[in-house]
Amino acid sequence: MKIEQLLEKKEQLQVMILRELVLQGGVAAVNQLRKQIHLSKSSFDQYMEEISMIGVRMGKRVVIKRNEFQVILELTEDVSLEKILLFLVRQSLKFKLLVHLLEHHQASIIRLATVFHISESTVFRKIKELNQLLQEFSLQIKNGQLYGEELQVRYFYFVLFQFIPESHRPLFLRQTADKSPFILGLERGLKTTFSPISSMKVTCWLGIMHKRLLSEKTTFNTLKEKKLLYQKDQLYQAISPILSLYLSRTAAELSEYEPLMFYSFFVSFGVLDEASFYQYDLTRSKKLPTAVLDTYIRETIVWHYRPRRLNIQEEKAVGYQLAQINNEFYFFQGTMMIYDQEHLLHQQKKMLGQSLSQLLERLRKTAITQLPSKKSQDPTLSYLMLQYANILLMIDFYIAKSVKIGIDLNLSNFFSSIFIERIKGNQWY
Repeated sequence: MKIEQLLEKKEQLQVMILRELVLQGGVAAVNQLRKQIHLSKSSFDQYMEEISMIGVRMGKRVVIKRNEFQVILELTEDVSLEKILLFLVRQSLKFKLLVHLLEHHQASIIRLATVFHISESTVFRKIKELNQLLQEFSLQIKNGQLYGEELQVRYFYFVLFQFIPESHRPLFLRQTADKSPFILGLERGLKTTFSPISSMKVTCWLGIMHKRLLSEKTTFNTLKEKKLLYQKDQLYQAISPILSLYLSRTAAELSEYEPLMFYSFFVSFGVLDEASFYQYDLTRSKKLPTAVLDTYIRETIVWHYRPRRLNIQEEKAVGYQLAQINNEFYFFQGTMMIYDQEHLLHQQKKMLGQSLSQLLERLRKTAITQLPSKKSQDPTLSYLMLQYANILLMIDFYIAKSVKIGIDLNLSNFFSSIFIERIKGNQWY
């Protein structure tokens, strides 16, 4: 799912125009831009005016200048395409509907129409559009509630709010005094210290968890087997009593799967720093599905790069990233991105070259072999390939050796200057 799909069609076109202008360095030929966006002259003119109004709504400088031949985009340094997109998302009706359903658990069509000052038919239409997007996450809005596996519901909201700056999130998702005791208890229990970013992630998950504790209809079908596999894990056992003590103060009836849901979040989104994760990894059972997948992926990569090897610090860094990727792939379904996933993967494969692209395909097959239930989840698999490609680019960077070149300055000035310029520009004939 691309997050801009939460926008109205008109706003999606505005973002498309802005993206084309940014990609072309802020200047584009009028006729070429119109053809790319497939707009008539009158519609194109209207969109140009509306884009300028986005800046007014943001309180930022977003200016479209144009003449007969060119369109010029001017943005201040503190404004980017991503910031414009996320501003529009926060203002969108579909986003507001999703937030309302998180805050209130259940809402009738009449109630939603009243809250957002829209017709009931508009509510029906927006819910239908949202359900098309939610299919990727195996979720559905029905009878004013969000239905699906409870872990998937929490995952969906968590990844959604990672795009929203904390200052623009609802108060219950921000770092507040009531969440501090749990974070401090978790740091003491795990003998670690969370970074500010990690603390923000934990508070966001806690806020979603608290809201979902009050939901009447929850489903845990996929967690039953996973709980049996992971409940003996040392990190799981360290987290479980801390979370149970924290939640004991709530009036809600608690599920036996709360520790596993928190654990799955905790190991998938870089909450632990690299050093703390390495210590945990030493004690992690190598029979866990995610540990087995980590091993197979690592061995496949090592075999490809032999006899070249990474040093211990580089191996730790790669292992840290790889474990999070595989944990997210195992525990969750669906992805949310700003960028076009297929285009990004195509660009990464170009950077990797033929040999590493073939290795990437072997990694995909290995992941499916180890976790066959994921075979049909195309968007999730595409996202996994993006992540694995990042790992290969990371390893390639580590393995690449710097080459020192000496230039005989006794050469004539003409030849030595040409030699230096070719090295600078990486041009060889």
